[in-house]
Amino acid sequence: MTALRWSVLTAFACLVGLAGGCGKSSSDAPAAADAAGPAGTAAATGLASSSVRWVAAKPASDLSLFDVPAVVRASPQAAAVVTPPVRARLLEMHVKPGDQVELGQIVASVQLPELVQAAATWHSSLDRQAAYKRWLGELRTQRSLGMARSSDVFDVESKLADLLAVQAGAEAQFQAAGLKVADAHRLGRDGAWPLRAPLAGVVHSVEGALGAAIEPGQALAHIVGREPGRIEVRLAQALPDHGQLQFVAADGVAIDLQATPTATAVDPIDGALLAWYEPKQPQPLAAGLRGRLRVAGLPGHVVEIPTRALLRRHGKAFVMAQKDEKTVEWAVTVLAMLGPVALVEGLPPGTQLAAEADHAQPAHEITPTGQGD
Repeated sequence: MTALRWSVLTAFACLVGLAGGCGKSSSDAPAAADAAGPAGTAAATGLASSSVRWVAAKPASDLSLFDVPAVVRASPQAAAVVTPPVRARLLEMHVKPGDQVELGQIVASVQLPELVQAAATWHSSLDRQAAYKRWLGELRTQRSLGMARSSDVFDVESKLADLLAVQAGAEAQFQAAGLKVADAHRLGRDGAWPLRAPLAGVVHSVEGALGAAIEPGQALAHIVGREPGRIEVRLAQALPDHGQLQFVAADGVAIDLQATPTATAVDPIDGALLAWYEPKQPQPLAAGLRGRLRVAGLPGHVVEIPTRALLRRHGKAFVMAQKDEKTVEWAVTVLAMLGPVALVEGLPPGTQLAAEADHAQPAHEITPTGQGD
């Protein structure tokens, strides 16, 4: 009985203790909630702040930002084709691609049937003219003695005029082909004619097979010369005024260019800005040579920032920057925007700014100047 009574008392004491524990947990819950409240608010605030990605403005030292395709556009005298003046037959090619040629060097030998015929006509006309001139002289003498009629003299004079017309026609064929009358003697001997390089340069390509018929204007060889030229570039927008422009050719040779283009134009097809630059020191350049246009020597105050960090309002540009532990709108001058990167002035290197301006809210309005005061 005593053991039973002790068990009942023990059970009752446990129940009282559990009741007290539950009461304590219930009464402490509001305090715990109150303690957790500020911490939760801070966490939420931290999450909101972390949604703004901050980056530092850094000096624009990456020259590849201004690395754009460029090509040499030389004068028409910097490239040439070797072609027969009239229909021809290829007898021999004296050069092959990659050969260096000098001005006037023989590139190909061709036969010019049309000019060979013109040369034969020209020679025949001269011989017949000589005969008719002798005959005309005799007729005039006989007419003075009453032994020949004036109509006979007139008939010979007419035939002589026809021969002179034939001679003039043959000479016109030579002139149209760029040949001289004296060249008719050579064509009359062997019919072959040399085609010469119109400029000094490198043979880029050759065409045609031996014995093949070549039409007028059909190129037998392409020659690339080296003449002073201009550098053509295609830009999304004008280059900044700062820095030194350089054309870096495919072989790595860098050529300094004038800071100001000689001319600009807008391509109506894609809206690209075309600009032409001349070397500071005139020098021969191969027509069609490709390379890259780069900008060197940018001032130290020019910084590089994300393009999405820019805001525009009333024709001015701003960034959301940190100043005195506050987020402010900071006025900047945009020099260039090259895809995801923009180059600006007025923002000290190292300044923290929002990578995406739309995600930051300013504490107050624009800074008095954009120079960091």
